[in-house]
Amino acid sequence: MPKKIFFIIITLVLVSCQKVSQQDTALLSKPTRAIVDFFLNENKEWLSDKKQLVVEGYLEDNKSCFYLNICDNDSSIFKPYGKYNGMVRYKGYDILLYGDSWNEFFWTCDTIYDIPDINNHVVFYDPIEWDICICCNDTTINRLESEFRDFSSMPYREHHSILCDSLQKKILNFVK
Repeated sequence: MPKKIFFIIITLVLVSCQKVSQQDTALLSKPTRAIVDFFLNENKEWLSDKKQLVVEGYLEDNKSCFYLNICDNDSSIFKPYGKYNGMVRYKGYDILLYGDSWNEFFWTCDTIYDIPDINNHVVFYDPIEWDICICCNDTTINRLESEFRDFSSMPYREHHSILCDSLQKKILNFVK
């Protein structure tokens, strides 16, 4: 019996002394996972090897539209800042969440705090990014306000229309 107790104590001490890795501090909703999957799939050839995405949400002043910005981030060039909502590890990417989640429609988190802007120098930084504008009354995509990086060989309007239609289906699948 004493050997078992000694073994348990040693195990507990060793486990408690191990370096704790960064835990997920937020949880992505199903619509957000579907949107991120679509973003990763559409841009896989052009994404950086840094494996970090920044997702930022904000509500328009008149509260009729919600904007969701997804961007491939290289933290050696640009440090995100603002209302930090936590980090999620998803499909090999660290996804940093900023701004508002629109009543927890896009993610949930335990802690929110502000991160100051520490980008001391101005550099040309043009990451792959999508700006998705969603109408708050019915969760439809506002096509005129949404913007997508276009790497497609098809005409921009056609590619833009296809992306909006696909995103609309992904969002509506979870709203109904």
